[in-house]
Amino acid sequence: MSQETTLKPILLGERINSLDVVRGIALLGILLMNINGMGLPMAYEDPTVSGGDDGLNLGVWVVNNMLFEGTMRGLFTLLFGASVILLTSRLEAKGAGITTADIYYRRTLWLLLFGIINVYVFLWSGDILYPYALLGLTLFPFRNARVKTLFICAGLLLIFGTLWNIRDYHNAKEIRQAGIEMQALKDAGKTLSEKEEAKIEAWNKQKTKHTPRKLRKMWKAVFNQIILM
Repeated sequence: MSQETTLKPILLGERINSLDVVRGIALLGILLMNINGMGLPMAYEDPTVSGGDDGLNLGVWVVNNMLFEGTMRGLFTLLFGASVILLTSRLEAKGAGITTADIYYRRTLWLLLFGIINVYVFLWSGDILYPYALLGLTLFPFRNARVKTLFICAGLLLIFGTLWNIRDYHNAKEIRQAGIEMQALKDAGKTLSEKEEAKIEAWNKQKTKHTPRKLRKMWKAVFNQIILM
């Protein structure tokens, strides 16, 4: 690596202020959403589990989910893609050549490591660094792709994600319908097979809400596991 491509902090004059501002907004927005997950177990999607579900508590939850849920994550994702372009384009402009790939992949692997630590050491179930890093490993070949190509790839991914969600919805709907039907037969006095009992169990598991008692039991088991480690 030549002297011109030696790794060093970005000079103040090379920073893009607008990106820094948007990055700060995205980080604070993600923190605002993650506060629920960090301080109120299982209340991220259902405020009735813990934290309160009436008055101001419910109002704050609704505002967060209407204005920040998904929005900040999408904004942060755009910034992640922008950072890939900025990093690689600046290195290539300085004549880094193949070293650009080396720096990029080492940076992404460090991100992967931080994600693993975040999940398995800090036990944060809402970690997003690990998924970013995994997908980041596939982005390098697309850094110079045409806009049309990127739009096509993004469209295909959106279609795939949409179909995945539709499948999950119909699976949940089928579990509900089968569970209700089997429970009705059981209440009518019919002896159910093991497979039919499993359908009731699956429906009960799907509809069961977490209670404070169950949450305390779950976290106690987690802490005991940490101590044994």
